[in-house]
Amino acid sequence: MAAAGSRADLARLIQSRPELAKATSVAEPEYLAEALPYYVNNPIYLTREHKFGTCAPRPGLQW
Repeated sequence: MAAAGSRADLARLIQSRPELAKATSVAEPEYLAEALPYYVNNPIYLTREHKFGTCAPRPGLQW
Protein backbone atom coordinates (compact mmCIF):
# COMPACT_ATOMS: atom_id res chain seq x y z
CA MET A 1 0.00 0.00 0.00
CA ALA A 2 1.29 3.44 -0.88
CA ALA A 3 2.05 5.93 1.84
CA ALA A 4 -0.34 8.87 2.12
CA GLY A 5 2.49 11.31 1.37
CA SER A 6 3.11 9.69 -1.98
CA ARG A 7 -0.11 11.23 -3.31
CA ALA A 8 1.19 14.71 -2.51
CA ASP A 9 4.51 13.76 -4.13
CA LEU A 10 2.69 12.61 -7.26
CA ALA A 11 0.71 15.86 -7.33
CA ARG A 12 3.94 17.86 -7.10
CA LEU A 13 5.37 15.86 -10.00
CA ILE A 14 2.25 16.50 -12.09
CA GLN A 15 2.38 20.22 -11.29
CA SER A 16 6.08 20.46 -12.14
CA ARG A 17 5.76 18.93 -15.62
CA PRO A 18 3.72 20.95 -18.15
CA GLU A 19 3.18 17.86 -20.32
CA LEU A 20 1.26 16.27 -17.41
CA ALA A 21 -1.09 19.24 -16.91
CA LYS A 22 -4.01 17.38 -18.49
CA ALA A 23 -2.85 13.81 -17.92
CA THR A 24 -5.40 11.25 -16.79
CA SER A 25 -4.57 9.34 -13.60
CA VAL A 26 -5.30 5.62 -13.38
CA ALA A 27 -4.65 3.75 -10.13
CA GLU A 28 -5.02 0.17 -9.00
CA PRO A 29 -6.50 -0.17 -6.51
CA GLU A 30 -8.65 2.83 -7.42
CA TYR A 31 -8.91 4.30 -3.92
CA LEU A 32 -5.22 5.27 -4.12
CA ALA A 33 -6.14 8.11 -6.51
CA GLU A 34 -9.01 9.52 -4.43
CA ALA A 35 -6.84 12.14 -2.69
CA LEU A 36 -5.46 13.55 -5.95
CA PRO A 37 -8.32 16.05 -6.51
CA TYR A 38 -7.22 17.82 -3.32
CA TYR A 39 -3.93 18.60 -5.05
CA VAL A 40 -4.51 18.70 -8.82
CA ASN A 41 -7.44 19.00 -11.23
CA ASN A 42 -6.41 16.12 -13.48
CA PRO A 43 -9.10 13.61 -14.43
CA ILE A 44 -9.14 10.18 -12.80
CA TYR A 45 -10.26 7.11 -14.72
CA LEU A 46 -11.81 4.36 -12.59
CA THR A 47 -10.89 1.21 -14.49
CA ARG A 48 -13.23 -1.14 -12.64
CA GLU A 49 -16.17 1.19 -13.25
CA HIS A 50 -15.14 2.02 -16.83
CA LYS A 51 -15.74 5.72 -16.24
CA PHE A 52 -14.17 8.93 -15.03
CA GLY A 53 -14.76 9.89 -11.42
CA THR A 54 -13.18 10.84 -8.11
CA CYS A 55 -14.46 8.21 -5.69
CA ALA A 56 -13.89 4.47 -5.95
CA PRO A 57 -16.92 2.33 -5.13
CA ARG A 58 -17.04 0.62 -1.74
CA PRO A 59 -18.41 -2.94 -1.71
CA GLY A 60 -21.54 -3.14 0.40
CA LEU A 61 -21.86 0.64 0.76
CA GLN A 62 -24.93 2.18 -0.82
CA TRP A 63 -25.18 5.89 -1.61
